[in-house]
Amino acid sequence: MSEQAGRWIRVSTGRQDEKSQLPDVDGWCDSHDYGTSPDTLYQLHGASASKGKQDKMWRRVLDDMRAGRISVLVCWKLDRLDRRGILASLAMVQQARDAGGRVEFATEPQYNGANAELQQAFGAYVAKLESDTKSDRSKAKHAALKAAGSFVGRPPFGYSLVETLDGIKVIEPNSDAALVKFIFERIAAGESLRDVGELLSMWPRTVQVIIRRETYKGRHHHGADVLTVPAIVSAELWRRANDRLTGTTRGRRGRSEGRQQALLTSVLYCGPCHDRGIESPMYRSGNGSYYRCTGTGPKRRGCGNMIQLDQVEYQAVTHLAADRRKRTITISVADSRADRIESARDALQDAMNARPMDAARVAALAAEVAQIEAEAPTGPTSRTIETGETIGQHWQGLGRDERRAWLLRDGWRMWAWKPTGKADAPMLAFVPGYSMAA
Repeated sequence: MSEQAGRWIRVSTGRQDEKSQLPDVDGWCDSHDYGTSPDTLYQLHGASASKGKQDKMWRRVLDDMRAGRISVLVCWKLDRLDRRGILASLAMVQQARDAGGRVEFATEPQYNGANAELQQAFGAYVAKLESDTKSDRSKAKHAALKAAGSFVGRPPFGYSLVETLDGIKVIEPNSDAALVKFIFERIAAGESLRDVGELLSMWPRTVQVIIRRETYKGRHHHGADVLTVPAIVSAELWRRANDRLTGTTRGRRGRSEGRQQALLTSVLYCGPCHDRGIESPMYRSGNGSYYRCTGTGPKRRGCGNMIQLDQVEYQAVTHLAADRRKRTITISVADSRADRIESARDALQDAMNARPMDAARVAALAAEVAQIEAEAPTGPTSRTIETGETIGQHWQGLGRDERRAWLLRDGWRMWAWKPTGKADAPMLAFVPGYSMAA
């Protein structure tokens, strides 16, 4: 074989496939009797030239040319070498020559040879022009869709994309919307990202992204534009969950990966601390056989209260299974001003961020916010509905994971004290919370 060749394979997106370029590149090498090696296959998947991610690979090509490992680099097309501009590809070709090698294009032989600079420059210009034209068309299409009120992009979790009769695409809540609302309610109630994530088999980061997304309160951001969409949660619930998020992002250390969450985690609290006016939660200890007081605050240090896990869970399960009280659901309606205030504040913030800013609109929205805040609060209202079953009947019909979810969702709390003697069981105090705020 006369020469050793390197093969340059570059695609821009995940929807393109490097394998589609290899047959032409390999065919060119075979027809010119070039030797190839897996070590000199320079493959860049999704490495955008405009962001400089291909530069490291290009330096490797030049180093191999200088060391004599390859004398020619074969590329599929000119626009696969570089698309940053007319001069970028020519500069790379010249750099290869300075390193003692050359660049050849398998499907565009007119750009090969020592005197092909003019053809290469024209080809690079055409490739860059094509790329810019596609980008402009895509931006114009998105702008037209947004102007018509159409949703652009992938719908967030909890929504499905639906096409209306006039061809406009909108998003509507789907069956996962109830799960989204549950996540907001639990975070707003003070649960941690990790606890909610483990309960729903989600990563804590996924839960955090859901809480931060304004789409769920009816305001979907697409660049600088805001599209009004159907809300899954109220603006007031969204604000409360986000206000609580900062204090719930810290996860606990020392827990084994893949271990099932303890039944009473986030439900059980320390009895001795409660007697001193401190609400300190108890979590499963490192070896997994005890619930331990964890204390409160950022530097938690519990009082040392530890109770055997199997004993306290057995007592809780048997107590709930024997509970003959009627289970009820309380439906609550918060202050009617809350959503109006949040919506008006959002509109005011959008108007202030607009460029150019409409001072008259900003002043009008600021006055609207002040007017709503000055109104007398209506106060929460609620009504209680009987479910027709007892607490024990409901409890016995739940699986383990469903039981823990129900304890959290319905607001149960338990306090535990150490047994007074070796044969005694732990002392438990219960606060039933078998009511759910709608």
